[in-house]
Amino acid sequence: MPIQQGIEGIARLAPEQCHALAKEGPSQRDIDASGFEVEDLAIPSLQFYQFIDKIDYKKNFSSYLKSFSEAYEQQNKPEAFVNRKLLEQFLCYHITQPGTKDVIVDLAADKCPFVTIMHTKFGVETAYHQDLNPVSVNAYPYLDNIKTYNDKTSPDGFSGLYKRGLNIVVCNAVTLPFEDNSIDYFYLLNSWEHFQAPADLDVLLEVQRCLKPGGQLLIVPLNIASKSFVMTDSRVWSSKQVYEHGSQPMFRREIPVCDTECSQTYAQHHGLDLLTAFSKRTKKLSYKLLNIRLEPQASWMRGETWHGLLLEKKQPSLWGRLKSLAGS
Repeated sequence: MPIQQGIEGIARLAPEQCHALAKEGPSQRDIDASGFEVEDLAIPSLQFYQFIDKIDYKKNFSSYLKSFSEAYEQQNKPEAFVNRKLLEQFLCYHITQPGTKDVIVDLAADKCPFVTIMHTKFGVETAYHQDLNPVSVNAYPYLDNIKTYNDKTSPDGFSGLYKRGLNIVVCNAVTLPFEDNSIDYFYLLNSWEHFQAPADLDVLLEVQRCLKPGGQLLIVPLNIASKSFVMTDSRVWSSKQVYEHGSQPMFRREIPVCDTECSQTYAQHHGLDLLTAFSKRTKKLSYKLLNIRLEPQASWMRGETWHGLLLEKKQPSLWGRLKSLAGS
């Protein structure tokens, strides 16, 4: 799909049209045509609250909790809406269940404490917190005392990776410093929809390279719609980061946009048209759509079904294994 800077000449949608596409979601016909597996997950609410009690965010991650409670307060939303952020982390743990010897990476992690939780509460020995920008350990002290690797500022660059413990990796997610076939689990929590074209596909290609056979990437929540579209707010382009591309973000010409006061440079809803195009470029990955519900429902879930995307690196064929052995 051709890509350009800015939205000139790209089809436009009104906000109400976007809401309708998101509410409608993909049809069963489109799902069948995609060939993607679909799994319905009904998760007992009690398991989520047990996770919250075990982590004790108020004691261990108060600055993280405060950052979202204040944001919701400004939006006149009840404090319980913070649970929506914590649910993302619970789902990543609940769905993948990483073991102590697994190597995990939280991509575009920002201030999220997920890998810290997996290391300190669930015994995962090697965990990486990746983001394009350095994290303020003064503002979020739970990220302090973590070895930081930075491709631009560290004298040793990325040497020393793969040591046990928690590690912050400062780099672009489309050029990761990990070896081929070395990672068990990648996670994208509430972030993939903000990857501008073509980085949204490029990060999948990079994950495909780094995952071990049988390794997984979990994207949650997945903003899915009956057809793909991008929400953008051109009023914030000059003040919000657009990475190395200049003063305008990058868009696909075929994907319509809605330029509205959403305070986002790029917020994409993925239709099966776009996901299918991505799957054709990442043939080593299988795609599974997840429909996720808590039972019984809580008021802060507003009766919603959340969606996720679980990508798994396929096991090599017998011929592929034989070629690999012959090459070694």
